Amino acid sequence: MRVSIASLAVVALGLATQVASIDPLVVKGSKWFNKKTGAQFFVKGVDYQPDITSTSQIRDPLADSSICTRDLPFLKDLGVNAIR
Repeated sequence: MRVSIASLAVVALGLATQVASIDPLVVKGSKWFNKKTGAQFFVKGVDYQPDITSTSQIRDPLADSSICTRDLPFLKDLGVNAIR
């Protein structure tokens, strides 16, 4: 699998921007809470593996920034807050 430095930089920059805007979480017992608001945080996650049947090669789905950018609006509409 080949990953270009440019595509990694684009993904890293996008993630860094998003991380800066996320409120921190705290753990109390077995539950997670938003540190700023005190509201309980519920994980709504997906296992993100787009297009794995179109090729026999195993590849990192996050390495292609155009595919990630294409899928982000759909994940947002679903209310996803965690990606595996």
